[in-house]
Amino acid sequence: MRPAKRTTPARPLPPKQAHKAQKGGCVRVKIEGCPKNLAPSKKPPTHPHRPTHPPFAHPPFAHSRKRIEGGRAVFDVTLPKPLGITPRNFPNRPGVGIAGIKPGATPDLYNKKVLLQDAPGMFVLEGDEVVAVNGTLCEGQDLQNVSQLVKESEGDTLTLKLVRNYLTGPVKIIWKPSLKMATYKRGAILRACEETLGANVRYSCEDGWCSSCWHAEEHYMTVYRICKMSVPDKWDNIMPFVLLSALEVKNTKGTLVGELGPAGDINSL
Repeated sequence: MRPAKRTTPARPLPPKQAHKAQKGGCVRVKIEGCPKNLAPSKKPPTHPHRPTHPPFAHPPFAHSRKRIEGGRAVFDVTLPKPLGITPRNFPNRPGVGIAGIKPGATPDLYNKKVLLQDAPGMFVLEGDEVVAVNGTLCEGQDLQNVSQLVKESEGDTLTLKLVRNYLTGPVKIIWKPSLKMATYKRGAILRACEETLGANVRYSCEDGWCSSCWHAEEHYMTVYRICKMSVPDKWDNIMPFVLLSALEVKNTKGTLVGELGPAGDINSL
């Protein structure tokens, strides 16, 4: 007679585990807690070549302007007198716009503080329409009436309410690290824009693939071949169009410009 088979008492499951019998004798174990080193990360791992400083989560100047109907944005700027701008009647509709900003004048210095030093406020752009002066509405009026409001204004500063066509108006371009900037029409060849400013871009080929002139647009971090590409037709000119050199991308964003996506993805938005 064979001795009875020895049985081993079942060990209880560890705490924080629950089990449930399934068909076919399988047991599903549910872990209600796990060590930190095995827990899923709340954030995805950082790609080794991804910029350490991601693009803006929200467009800059978001709190400085209000979008209104007709693809326009309205905002206020307060500037010391004298202004140093060139106003002009719009050629094809009523109203007065800013035709030019004199270098070194109040709006030019104000723009540099806002665009280059992160001062609060909205920058002034050629093409902006003047719709109020110190709270007095002048939308659709001619240059004579608007100029009279400016001359009669009291105090050392002047508050202008401006309206911008953000999908059709000109674009402010800033080159980094040179910090040269100017305003250009949409569709303008970037190489021509750069050469008028002398932003020190290198060109070493004819087909645009040597990468010597490649720059990254700061907001979307996409690549522009300066020798071949143009100012985007669909750029939202509430933001400046900031172009970073390859060295600037490496030093400030921690990545190589050649590893970024092409600018065509942004132009098609």
